[in-house]
Amino acid sequence: MVLVEKEARLGGWTGGFEEMYPHGKRGRRMIDTLVANVREHPAVTVFVNAEVVGKSGSFGNYEVMIHVDRQTSETVAVQAGAIVVATGFARTRSLRGTGTAWKVWSRWPISRGWSTRPRALGVPG
Repeated sequence: MVLVEKEARLGGWTGGFEEMYPHGKRGRRMIDTLVANVREHPAVTVFVNAEVVGKSGSFGNYEVMIHVDRQTSETVAVQAGAIVVATGFARTRSLRGTGTAWKVWSRWPISRGWSTRPRALGVPG
């Protein structure tokens, strides 16, 4: 398995979260454990600061071109039977949800240490 991450480290946004439901673990602790497991696995190759720049082939038989060094334009080719794209998410500017779901609140401000909980969650402030 080949894992390609465009950022300098694995984990994305999750590493910045405080305690998460349902287990109460902090995001950084969770990510650090997962990353250690991934990096120690003999069947996994990790590229960080990398980008998929091309692919050819078809189901079960792909050749994927990965730009692995932003300084030198070094590219490697890997064989793959399948390709999975995980895009992550972007933080919304609004504290409330969109549309008619006015009781939906973004987890981001809550996880960053709001001192009071919003009443829209049904929790007394």
